[in-house]
Amino acid sequence: MCNSRPVLRVGQTLLFSTASVDPAKTWDEINLDQAVEVAKAAIENPDILYDEISDQLAAHVDVPAVEVPGSRGSDAQLTFTNGVIVDFANVSFQTGGFQHRVRMCMTVCQHGQRSKIWFRSACEKVWRDGAWDEPVHMTHAELGAFFEEADALSANCLISLRAYYRDLLTDQGAQLCGADVLTVTLENDREFVFRGFDSDNPRLNELFSMLDEGGSFTEWLEENELPPGDFVTSMTLPEIEGRIARLNALRGMDNQVEVLDYVTRAGEAAVFVRDKSHIADANRDLFVGVAFAPDAAVRGERFHNSPVFTIAANMLAGATREYEEEYKTAA
Repeated sequence: MCNSRPVLRVGQTLLFSTASVDPAKTWDEINLDQAVEVAKAAIENPDILYDEISDQLAAHVDVPAVEVPGSRGSDAQLTFTNGVIVDFANVSFQTGGFQHRVRMCMTVCQHGQRSKIWFRSACEKVWRDGAWDEPVHMTHAELGAFFEEADALSANCLISLRAYYRDLLTDQGAQLCGADVLTVTLENDREFVFRGFDSDNPRLNELFSMLDEGGSFTEWLEENELPPGDFVTSMTLPEIEGRIARLNALRGMDNQVEVLDYVTRAGEAAVFVRDKSHIADANRDLFVGVAFAPDAAVRGERFHNSPVFTIAANMLAGATREYEEEYKTAA
């Protein structure tokens, strides 16, 4: 059995508010034209953001990370397919144990919807036996260590990205609404975290063949007498031990563990488990999952071709959309 190519994806929804000396010139909502101007300004000089993040990560006490020279890509872009989105360039950071391929994005939302910021870390390399190696045949300890590092990177990067976005809104907002002094506040409203990896585990092949035929994952668990906690323990062990113990303790508790299965049109499949017991008390939802990849052990594959790379992105987008819909309904 081979576990490989782990990825962490994080999305934050943001609360936006402004204040100005003249209440008549307060910027209450962003319209489409304003969102486009903000996005253009964001991508004009992204090195300001990357330089700040690089300095902060290099000085980080717990997980110092050094930017790999020459790794900043030239693939920054604006997209308008699903809103006004700024995709910043890819960049790589090395720690003592891993090389993370990082990308951040911003969604500039309009008409009262929550803006969003995004972070992704894909494992490019793992340090083994005194040399860098490809992220295949990863042990449970390696997977757990990668996710801990990626969590720390995401926390630092998203703090910097949120401040960068706030400064852009302050500058652009003052121009767009004509306020002499405009104060913009951006607060993290909700955070969605997806940790996933590829596996060629034959039990997954059995499970997803059943899903391909229209079966239900939860029914499969019941038929095989496998509680969600047991499944998580056997299939998603990269979670830190304390988390596994927590999930095992939840067995038999109604509505405390949510199991989400996902199948793409191409037939790629994954399953994620979400612990719901803490949701009422926290603003962070954690999903842990695995995608079936028959070629998980194949070397030379780019992480972009990894099933979990795409599936986690789709599921993260879906989770934020669902939350946005809940917010609009409640309002």
